[in-house]
Amino acid sequence: MPGMVGLDALARAEKTTGKEFEQILTDGLRTHLAQSRTLCAGEQTSGGAREAKDLAATIARNAGQELDGLGTNPRP
Repeated sequence: MPGMVGLDALARAEKTTGKEFEQILTDGLRTHLAQSRTLCAGEQTSGGAREAKDLAATIARNAGQELDGLGTNPRP
């Protein structure tokens, strides 16, 4: 499922520390937040309930702020 951390990433994370672990973590967070925004965009476009659309807008905005906080995706 898009946006979920896979078992392979968890296995790699268990065996690493430091910058390599941080890269696995931030990659997973970016993927999750990006997928959250995609799902929210779909709800805002196709959803029927105003409360759900408003919540989706809030979640998408917050996910965008979190993505901004993670910065760019530098590779070692």
